[in-house]
Amino acid sequence: MHADRRKSVASSIEIVDFMDEHATAFRQLNEAWIERFFSLEDEDRRLLNDPRGQLIDPGGYICMALLQGEAVGTCALLAMPDDPKYPFELVKMAVTPSAQGLGIGEKLGRRVLAKAAAWGAERVYLESNP
Repeated sequence: MHADRRKSVASSIEIVDFMDEHATAFRQLNEAWIERFFSLEDEDRRLLNDPRGQLIDPGGYICMALLQGEAVGTCALLAMPDDPKYPFELVKMAVTPSAQGLGIGEKLGRRVLAKAAAWGAERVYLESNP
């Protein structure tokens, strides 16, 4: 894609708060990412099949990246109330391959970190697989 076109596309990315209508996209984006690089585990399935009940209702947060109304990325905060040092874990970040390279991951990450900071968190936990 030409650089000017990429900038135009990147500027049209909208980061929005999760709504229940995003549940299927949230699951599909994450399943595709996990299955591409890792193995889908029971814990993944639990979170992905019930994002409101497993992430949002217990005090977490999910945001979605939309491109022309289509979900192309997501990221979430998992509340960790028993850990005062790290009250949230950054989890379930995924960007569809066709939208990678547009800075969506950075936008999503900044959004969830800003939400954690607004909720008083000084630190956020991030675990990664090799």
